Amino acid sequence: MTEELFGPADEVYQLTVAPRSDGPVRQGIELLEDPYAVLEALRGFLEEPRNVLVVRRLLRDGYGQRDDPSDPRWLERLARDIATGALTLRRVDDLIHARDTLPSVVDFGELTPTDDEGAEEREQHVRDQMLQCEHHDSDGRDILEELNRIQVVPSKGTVVDQVTVHFKDTGSPPPPSLTASPGGVDVPQNGASGGYTLYPFDAEYTGDVDQGNFLWPAFWRAYQERTNYQVRGALSSVSIEVFNPRQYKLEFKLPPFKSFKTGFELTKDIERSGRRITTADETHVKWERSESQWSPSSLTLDTSSEGYDSRKAPGERRSTDSSLSRTPIESIAFSVDDVEQSVAVLDYIGAILDMYETCMKVVEAIQENAPKVGWYMSFDLQLMQGALAIEWYWKEHTDHRVFQYVDVNVSLTIFKLVFELGIGISGLGFKAQVFAQLEGGLSVSFDAKRDSPELMPGFAVPAKGWIKGALGARFEAGNFFKAEGKGETGIEVVAEIGINRGRSKMFHGDFYANWTGIVVTAEVSGGLFGLGGKRTWTRTLVGPTRMLGGQWPKPEPYRPPHVSKTRIKSVLQRTITKGLNVRVIRTVSGLFNDEHWTPAQIAETLANTIDQHRTWHRTDKVLEGLSHAIRGDLDEMGARFGRDYIEESDFLGYVRGSQLQGHLDDAISPARDMAARAGA
Repeated sequence: MTEELFGPADEVYQLTVAPRSDGPVRQGIELLEDPYAVLEALRGFLEEPRNVLVVRRLLRDGYGQRDDPSDPRWLERLARDIATGALTLRRVDDLIHARDTLPSVVDFGELTPTDDEGAEEREQHVRDQMLQCEHHDSDGRDILEELNRIQVVPSKGTVVDQVTVHFKDTGSPPPPSLTASPGGVDVPQNGASGGYTLYPFDAEYTGDVDQGNFLWPAFWRAYQERTNYQVRGALSSVSIEVFNPRQYKLEFKLPPFKSFKTGFELTKDIERSGRRITTADETHVKWERSESQWSPSSLTLDTSSEGYDSRKAPGERRSTDSSLSRTPIESIAFSVDDVEQSVAVLDYIGAILDMYETCMKVVEAIQENAPKVGWYMSFDLQLMQGALAIEWYWKEHTDHRVFQYVDVNVSLTIFKLVFELGIGISGLGFKAQVFAQLEGGLSVSFDAKRDSPELMPGFAVPAKGWIKGALGARFEAGNFFKAEGKGETGIEVVAEIGINRGRSKMFHGDFYANWTGIVVTAEVSGGLFGLGGKRTWTRTLVGPTRMLGGQWPKPEPYRPPHVSKTRIKSVLQRTITKGLNVRVIRTVSGLFNDEHWTPAQIAETLANTIDQHRTWHRTDKVLEGLSHAIRGDLDEMGARFGRDYIEESDFLGYVRGSQLQGHLDDAISPARDMAARAGA
């Protein structure tokens, strides 16, 4: 079976439906091996109405195709047969041949009579169809000549995009209406343009547009949903795919975490051998847009400091918890169509707070292993500092393909630590400490915008940093004894920031940090001019451990460590009855008429105040230290000649006063403090 096709200059080609036996023929032109060039050649043939009739007949007689002739599978079949040699396309002795399957969505319309009589009349009989959405006039796009499929996104703030079918049939009057499904809705004529009858149809997006929390799977299910329509009754069935029209933007900036201090630093009459023995190991990774061909971001970042810093000089007392100068977390904003949504801040930062609590377990391990005499620790950890802005939505390209538009600007310090630990060396007869210091961080920055479907849909930014630490020593001034701290410590921080990486998250960050631990070795020389010999003192404070691991964002609630009020009362009662009981007395007339509080009443009253404090680090280790500090305060208050007791009014003043609140404020958990500012 051989059919004739006509080229652009009326040259004649032969399309033969039979396997060739002599292989590709090269006579007069080069063999076209580029599949895209062949695709363009085929499309060129199909622009000629006579060729469309030939292909319709070929599909009917050569392939037995009786279904909708607009089905793109049949053109793919045609292209595949050309690629494999089942079809040949010749101009005289020349052959166009392709090796690969050629996808396309070209439509062939309905079959029409192909007898030779009335050929001139058939050539003048035009049946044509074009598509237009409501955005064509606004951005100057051409009306679509792809006959059977269109993707649209309604304008921001709306859910309807008007799609107009332009239909022309010079041989018969146009139908009064088309039919849209689902629902069998009539699409009546409404005007004409350029010889075409117009059929406008309101294509409504019917999916969920009310999701306002991108942390939850329901948000992404709604975002990915499409509404599909079929409009029938013109030249061929029209498929309309309507995408979610909502536009989303997240702006994130976390204020600094409070630092954590505990223990007692030996500073009086102490000299430092190397006041600062480490330098900050700052690693900054900047991702270049050239790796993805994305455009520069159009978003701006607010990287100014929040101005919150609760760190105090040694010995300086913080105010009571009720009057702490906190900066609320007001710079986390999520908007839909430029309308800011109500944000449950704790949902957005819960994963970060959980990671911080993991790091605080390292602090507890140090407390567990540190000597009881002469030790201190300063721990200033910052996570996810800086700013992030990201905007995403579905967008129509100029050729009416819908793609996911993404605009992102990031400048984040993922992990930053300033840490110092000092431990006393016992049994020397003088004051001496060895101390460890670490300081450094890992930060990432990039900005990029995906404004074309031709660009890769997403990317990942890997980052890795190494924070090195060192040890030093300090000793009592004017003493001939010297102590030298030896050892090393370090933290490896690894992160990956991903943008639109297919996890139903437009942004994700994976982080972990491994600590090599701290082993302190002090080599001590004693005696005049060091003639007293040397002594070696070694202690392991923290073994190798993972101090941080997690992913952000994720919809997991923040669960801080908790100690119940019952547990608080129990520990306090045990402490105030150890040795001689703490006594609280209400003095009344008469020497032997004083009313005594029971230990349970004393512990209950203290526990009520402690339990009401929102942000102290509620762990057993901190509670034990707090109870001993309270016992020391009460012993000092009750010390008097003759009788050791505390007047009831004085005790109640202590419970309500700044001294107890000061102990609680000193033990503030940085993560709980941040959660309180987030409204927890």
